[in-house]
Amino acid sequence: MSVNLTGVHEYRRQPGTQLARLVKSRPYVRYSHGPVDVFIQEGRLLTESGEYGERPGWLKKQIEITSEEVLDETGARKVLDSWPKPSVKKKRARKTADG
Repeated sequence: MSVNLTGVHEYRRQPGTQLARLVKSRPYVRYSHGPVDVFIQEGRLLTESGEYGERPGWLKKQIEITSEEVLDETGARKVLDSWPKPSVKKKRARKTADG
């Protein structure tokens, strides 16, 4: 699914009037790095053409410096929390001549 920029704000007319009411909001945040634009909307990582496959390495640092309000409104916190944790290799104890 591509970024639904036309559906960021959804309005409906009140019956019998010309008054339009905001019924749904789908905020998004855009991160850019060179020619690459990545969007997060409703907790999904997207490009202009659709779902993002592999997460670019620079993105995590950009999400981490995003305000708490934007993280909550766009679902970027969900993307950050689901980021793969780096694997930690355990060091083996070396055997000494004593035993």
